[in-house]
Amino acid sequence: MIKYDGLMDDEAVESLALAEHASHVGKVVLARSISGYFLSDSFDIVLDPPVRVRVEAVPEGDIRRWRDDWLDPVWDVAVLDDHPLLADKRSFWVHGTSYHRDGRTEPGDLLLS
Repeated sequence: MIKYDGLMDDEAVESLALAEHASHVGKVVLARSISGYFLSDSFDIVLDPPVRVRVEAVPEGDIRRWRDDWLDPVWDVAVLDDHPLLADKRSFWVHGTSYHRDGRTEPGDLLLS
């Protein structure tokens, strides 16, 4: 890992996010919020109670999503439970942990179960 003035380089940050996603692929976890599509429009919904999802593999580009100075990874998920707010929706995804170059993290949409 290379640090510049207390900041990690992009490759180090991306490595953390890629490793986290790889460690969750195939696992069943709880999603407290979820995104997807309804017809041709995307949506974001907070779920109470959370819904069980299985984390799916995604292209590395979905993990290497930079937003200014922070990495905002997106993970595809398969919804495993019926939920009234998701009945007519499709193509679900959640946000993984967000990583900042200064080492800070922000939790994603998942709760480990």
